[in-house]
Amino acid sequence: MEIDFVLIGLNSEKTIESCVKSIKEVSEFLNRYTLKYVDGGSTDNTLTLVNKIDNLKILHSMGDPTPGKQRNIGFKDGSLEYVMFLDSDTLLMEGFLERALDSIKKSEIAAVCGRRDEIYPNKTKYNYISNIDWNPSFGEVEAFGGDVLMKRSVLSKLGGYDEVLVGGEDPEFSRRILKDRYKIIRLDIPMTKHDIDMHTLKQYFKRGYRTGYGYAAVNKIHPEFWGHEIKRILIRGGLSFMFLSLIPYNSIFLVFLLLILFRPRLSLVKYFEENLNLDKESATLYSLHASVIVIPEFLGLVRFYLGQVLSRPLKNKRK
Repeated sequence: MEIDFVLIGLNSEKTIESCVKSIKEVSEFLNRYTLKYVDGGSTDNTLTLVNKIDNLKILHSMGDPTPGKQRNIGFKDGSLEYVMFLDSDTLLMEGFLERALDSIKKSEIAAVCGRRDEIYPNKTKYNYISNIDWNPSFGEVEAFGGDVLMKRSVLSKLGGYDEVLVGGEDPEFSRRILKDRYKIIRLDIPMTKHDIDMHTLKQYFKRGYRTGYGYAAVNKIHPEFWGHEIKRILIRGGLSFMFLSLIPYNSIFLVFLLLILFRPRLSLVKYFEENLNLDKESATLYSLHASVIVIPEFLGLVRFYLGQVLSRPLKNKRK
């Protein structure tokens, strides 16, 4: 019943106060807890705000920030038995901690998470798509995300998060946990509310680009993981760009481009209805997402492999 809460953020002035408030409201039953915020180099009003919050310790990530580096700084500063990692744009939900602490007591379980849901899922189509993506399955799972309750002993034993990765640091650490014969559990109960606040196609493509980069980066470390996703992206994305380049020579290649790129939209609507429990309109939207997201994901893969050849990995440059 003792938890170090580690929040990470960058330019979090719109969300950090609400995040801390939500933790305090649901943590009164704990014997002891601490609050730590690890900042990645905010240039807005974040640090002014957090300095005014009672009982919140502020830590700083030096150099180029990464989520893994920030989380490691936070957990290494504490000493309590459990560590709860949260992104600063989330709200911790009532009831999760009790259930999670009850589950994580088992010796074979290293980490417990729950449902992450968008606060405003219907505000934009991008929010709605993200809300579907957050919770792929429940029970014993292969990976957790940014919000998770973990045993400090496991964090210390395995050395914490990879501090170089700019994407995919959570699944990468999950793989090491599973390889050490621990289990990860996702409970089908609300854990956090999240505000992705995505409004533009540019934001959507940037997220897809980072996802593709993360797929490749984690697969290099753990070749058994995400191989299917990489093959899918390379085949559909690579063929799409090839046919696009050939259209000026013969317009028939436009047909090939559309068939390859929009295969999910053409053939998987019913599948998404049944497997994601969506109505037809939502399944159609999600199938369109599954079609076009391969483009930025492919560019992310290419960026990773070029970075490997040129020894220039992608970095979150400090502003």
